[in-house]
Amino acid sequence: MTKYNKAVSVCFSGHRSVPFAKRRDLKQCLKSEIAKAYAAGFRCFYCGMAMGFADAEVAGQAVRTENGIMLIACNGLNYMDNVDPSKSWHIMYSINDTDMYKKIMNAMTEGYIIGKDIENVSKWEKYFEEKELSYERILSDEELELLQMNKI
Repeated sequence: MTKYNKAVSVCFSGHRSVPFAKRRDLKQCLKSEIAKAYAAGFRCFYCGMAMGFADAEVAGQAVRTENGIMLIACNGLNYMDNVDPSKSWHIMYSINDTDMYKKIMNAMTEGYIIGKDIENVSKWEKYFEEKELSYERILSDEELELLQMNKI
C-alpha cells in the first residue's frame, strides 16, 4: 500500500452525463491529462466516488468516523484518515470467506469495536486474532521502512 500523499495525488470528481458521440474524444483527452499528471510526478489517482461513498454508507459498507472513513469490501477492510494520512491502514482477507462482512459488522454492533476504535488497526488485529480469523495486514511504505530499520 502506498502512503496517501496529497502532494502526488489527483482526484477526478464530478458526476456527468456525456453524450455517446463525445465519449471517444473525452476518453482521449482524459488519457492525455492523466499521462501529463504522471509525467509531472503524480502517482495516486482517485475517482470522485461522492455518490459511491454515500451508497456504500447506506448499504453498511462504509463507516464514517470523526477523522476518516472505513470501507468494508469483499476482500478487505480499509481505513482512510483525512486528518493524518499516516494513520490510514488496510487489511486483506480471503474473498472466499463469505461471512467476513457479517463478522466485521457484528464486531461493531456487539460493541467490541466502537467509536475511535474503528480507526485503530491494532483493535481490528486483536479482534481477528481472538476470533481466529485469517487476515493479512498490508503495510504502508513508511511502515515497511521502519520495519527494515527494526523500529517496529
